[in-house]
Amino acid sequence: NDRDLQVRFGRMAAGVVAARFPQFGAGPAMPDPEPDGRLRVGFLSAHLRQHTVSRLYAGWIEKLDRRRFRLFGYHVGEHVDRTSQLLAGQCDDFRYVGRDIMATPNRPYAERFADLCRAVANDRLHVLLFPEIGMDPRTYLVAARGLAPVQAVGIGHPVTTGLPTMDYFLSG
Repeated sequence: NDRDLQVRFGRMAAGVVAARFPQFGAGPAMPDPEPDGRLRVGFLSAHLRQHTVSRLYAGWIEKLDRRRFRLFGYHVGEHVDRTSQLLAGQCDDFRYVGRDIMATPNRPYAERFADLCRAVANDRLHVLLFPEIGMDPRTYLVAARGLAPVQAVGIGHPVTTGLPTMDYFLSG
């Protein structure tokens, strides 16, 4: 049981990310819904591709009622394949953040990470869902910042995040 260690690490990570990127205030206020009443829900992962995480959580994207939710996908990994494209087609808005923002080695990592955070923050999400946290550092750092008023994680990685910015754990 490493929960206590994960909580200590999560608090430290959230503090470091908050100090380095204060322009993205953790826990933004709940935004108004879309004009048609839909709530904005984002899915962020480095594994929105042919991967176990996508196999486990594609249903979250496929089955959400589009009359109630506007879906955003943020693929922070660089690898894009047919599964990525299928998931992109099921979202109202899909951003290949890993390929388009993070994979620009001529820019400092901090600038690229700020652009990633800006891409998510500008969409003014109500809920940001992480199928997994722990298998990719970008995902962990975004989760540590708290870019949506409600953040939840799935069991794609079977260890607690320890992050104070995580509101819910969603299990099967």
